[in-house]
Amino acid sequence: MEVAVRAAGDTWTSEATLEPPLAADDRERFELLMQLDPHFTLRFDDASTVLVKVVEAGVEGRLILTAAEEDTAGPTGTRHAPHQ
Repeated sequence: MEVAVRAAGDTWTSEATLEPPLAADDRERFELLMQLDPHFTLRFDDASTVLVKVVEAGVEGRLILTAAEEDTAGPTGTRHAPHQ
């Protein structure tokens, strides 16, 4: 995933592009996850994390990431995947 982040004060937004584009099977799985819960945890090399809301940008493979609201961090719809 290629990510570009823009910050203005305490607010930030980010665009992401799936690189390489997802294969058909992976695309179906991703779309299912987005329907179930569009909140994902980004994990960085320094082991820090941030909860983001993901919205498709209308162009194949482009995504808009924004900081998730604090109340979305609750257990409903939360998924945990091992960091690899």
